[in-house]
Amino acid sequence: DDDYYIRHQTHQAKFGRGRRHLGQAHHDIITKWRLHTRAVITDGNLGRGADILKGQEIILEVFSKGTAATGWEEIETRRTDENGKEHVTRRDEKRETEWVDRVEFRLTVAGQLWAEWVVQGDSHYTPGANANVSCPLFDTVIEGGWFSKTSYITTTKDGVDPALALLIAHLCYTEYSVAEIKNDLRPNTPARPPNMWTYNAPNKHIMHYHGGAVNGTFVWKM
Repeated sequence: DDDYYIRHQTHQAKFGRGRRHLGQAHHDIITKWRLHTRAVITDGNLGRGADILKGQEIILEVFSKGTAATGWEEIETRRTDENGKEHVTRRDEKRETEWVDRVEFRLTVAGQLWAEWVVQGDSHYTPGANANVSCPLFDTVIEGGWFSKTSYITTTKDGVDPALALLIAHLCYTEYSVAEIKNDLRPNTPARPPNMWTYNAPNKHIMHYHGGAVNGTFVWKM
């Protein structure tokens, strides 16, 4: 439900009281985004694990999807000149909130699927609650949640090289964590409200976007 994101307290808190009033007409963009990347792990030539994989790759694929809500608030400035005449200027300021809905991991060794697991994002996140990552290689608890910098507690599983499990865990809760993906996210939405025309009738509302091309899938709300 796209209204969930528009009405989310994190997003609404970025606007003035008038903008937060749900009865006031305003524009919002909902952007749906997706990410696909991967990390390639190979054996080295030193230590006890030297050449153990014989050059075969371990690949950690990362799939993520999420949502961004974008709205604009009209800021009004009043000033009085030396003749006592009042002047009013208005400008639009963009307010944007991003969420990572979920992150999916797929681990393959020598081209064969080894493990798959899913991590829930922050769109339904309770601030301060621990975040958990569980998969066939390890269990990790991020104390205080994805956006906390306290401690990470990882327990490796039996039958798995603990060094490899710790390496994969490190990638999952640092480089490919909910917090890092969100930090790198750039929705690239318009700086000002897009040009659009509307037609209003009972139970009917039509909106057309006439702005420049912008990456993403958009759902318009008014």
